[in-house]
Amino acid sequence: MTRPTKLPSNLRRDLLKLNRLWLLGSIWLWTITGAALTRFAQGIGMPEAAFGILAALPFIGALLQLPASYMMEKHSFRRRTTIIGALVSRSCWVVVGLLPWVLPLEMTWPMMLLLVFFAWAAMHCATPGWISWMADLVPDKIRGRFLGKRRSVGMLVGVFASLAVGWMLDVVEKAGNPPQILLMVTSSVFMIAGLLGVIEVIGYARLILPDKPAPKEPYNWLSSLSEPLKSKSFRYYLAFNIIFIFSIGYIGQYIWLYAFESLKLENWVANLLLVTIPLLISGLVQTAWGKLMDRVGKKPVMIITVFLCIIGPLGWLLCMPGDLFMVSLPYVGEFPIPAYVPGYLFVLVAVAAYPGFDLANFNILIGISGTGSKGSVYVAVNSICAAVAGALSGIMATIITKYMGDFTFTLPLIDRTYSYLAFLLILASVIRVFSLPLIWGIEDSKAAPVKDTLRFMTTSVYSNIRQAVLMPTRVAVRLRRRTYDLETPCPQDETVND
Repeated sequence: MTRPTKLPSNLRRDLLKLNRLWLLGSIWLWTITGAALTRFAQGIGMPEAAFGILAALPFIGALLQLPASYMMEKHSFRRRTTIIGALVSRSCWVVVGLLPWVLPLEMTWPMMLLLVFFAWAAMHCATPGWISWMADLVPDKIRGRFLGKRRSVGMLVGVFASLAVGWMLDVVEKAGNPPQILLMVTSSVFMIAGLLGVIEVIGYARLILPDKPAPKEPYNWLSSLSEPLKSKSFRYYLAFNIIFIFSIGYIGQYIWLYAFESLKLENWVANLLLVTIPLLISGLVQTAWGKLMDRVGKKPVMIITVFLCIIGPLGWLLCMPGDLFMVSLPYVGEFPIPAYVPGYLFVLVAVAAYPGFDLANFNILIGISGTGSKGSVYVAVNSICAAVAGALSGIMATIITKYMGDFTFTLPLIDRTYSYLAFLLILASVIRVFSLPLIWGIEDSKAAPVKDTLRFMTTSVYSNIRQAVLMPTRVAVRLRRRTYDLETPCPQDETVND
């Protein structure tokens, strides 16, 4: 049994401060990515076609990781790029909240898109320096535990922040207030979240380690970007990633429009289904996917999870607005079962599969790139292609929205008319189908057959369910064996009475 690693008191203090500051950063992150952003964009009159551009902005901003990494490696600007990039990314959201009150309405949404781009670009500029700083600051022996706790803190804060913001927006809407009041609330949410993010970064500023000396040898990193393309396995991996990211790039924004316009969900319910439940499920299944990957390899996990992710967008088509039926329970009374529940169960299949996909995808990239000095080049090429694919995905959705905004259709056996938003969901599933065969071209020497992996998964699920179902019975039997019936007289007592 290994003893816990003893850390110097100053390092322990810095790590605790990092996680405490991340409480503020988590509020900022999960506030700007939920229902508040969609409601704010609708409140300032942004057309639905522009939501595709809004979805593409994080991917376009990711391209700036390359020059940031280049400047950090060549000129050793880690401290400046990290602090300035993080401050700008948080501060932009404060300015976004001020836009409706300082600009004419017709200029508000274009300026909002510009500021959101600056916010994402600045955050991606800070990412290489942040990763390098974490590698230097956190000892390797406790890095996994530290990042795991940090992730858990962010997840817990995200659950409460998303539900609180959604509930607050619903209270304002149900009170019958004019739209300007809702816009004022969402603006205030962005300004408060941005300020909390700024406070977080200011707290980091004193902790970031000084810059390393600039390398004396010439840095030819950019000229080596073509090297990874010589690997056949990496070409298959790259082609898969491009197609898959092309299928999910626009979903991040249009799924909110589908929830509000097609399903007529309340703000807190939309945040619950799209933010809170996925966060909780991700925390529950991530370890299980990791153990499965260690046992059967990365490729079978990737194949199974991608197949399950194909189901997710189609599940939303089975979600219906309104209530399904009423349920009556003692001490609780009657309450409705929403009509979106049956379809959302299919969505949860993809939600549970995505953490496994993300984990397998990342580990495949590590396995292909290796641990040598050229590993960062593989990551850079993958980042470039992913950013371009995501940006093109958002642009495609913008074009479809512009020319098919009034398009409607019906599906066999479903008595409901669907809009172009449902067409975008179907398109996402179709595109993912084309990405699936490319996984077989990726090399994984430790990969088990997919059939054996499915057999192991079903056996494990069955045994766990069986154990969970029979556990109460086992507990009752054990308690029965360890108790005594006090009402039955003892045979010795009867003899004495006679």
